[in-house]
Amino acid sequence: MLKREQISPTVWVIYGENQPDVARAFVRFQEYYENAQLKGKKGLVVRDVEKWWKKYRDRDEKELYYTFWTGFNVPGNVILDLLRTSEFRSGFSLKDFLLRPHYYPRWHNEETEFLKLLEDLTIDQISNGYFIGMWRGADQVFEHEVAHAFFATIPAYKAEQMLNIGELPKDLYKEMTQQLISVGYHTDVVLDELQAYLSSYPECLGEIFDTDKFNDYNTAFVETFQRYRNLLKPDSNNG
Repeated sequence: MLKREQISPTVWVIYGENQPDVARAFVRFQEYYENAQLKGKKGLVVRDVEKWWKKYRDRDEKELYYTFWTGFNVPGNVILDLLRTSEFRSGFSLKDFLLRPHYYPRWHNEETEFLKLLEDLTIDQISNGYFIGMWRGADQVFEHEVAHAFFATIPAYKAEQMLNIGELPKDLYKEMTQQLISVGYHTDVVLDELQAYLSSYPECLGEIFDTDKFNDYNTAFVETFQRYRNLLKPDSNNG
């Protein structure tokens, strides 16, 4: 069962008891938002993501997507935009449904459960908000996902982190952005991913970036993030 917790005026966390449940709730929204191949794809369905995962991430088992990612982050306006194009919701295409039945199921039951948790929010709250998804055992990704939320919802935070990015040596910046793109991130979210990785979750940096040069430059990102972290509700923690 999924649960919702508000950690700032514009940021909510959707918690699940296990990793696959949260992944199934967020899979379409996350890939519609940041996937290099699927970003903005009208009528995106889970089969599209599973096919991409197998081909572009060289994964043999479709279920591995749901156990690989431990955290998710999506702007509320992206959720609303995808819903406007989803079959059997606004934008349903009977022709596509009849001609391409192999593209179904369209979404998981966990996604429907996620959306029910938003029913008491106004359209403006969702559109201007940010939604983090994580399971209770993924404490280490909390700050990483919050860094994404800050970048999207706090202009001053984004400005400071952009200045920090500007201080990176050009060769290191180029190397790190190319690596992010190579693992499937869309160019539109590379700067956000860069600041989030550099300001939090440092233990995974070596898995994402094929260099240890970032150790000399991530201090400024961490300090910036920690200053803004105080804006969270006092009882907000790592899940």
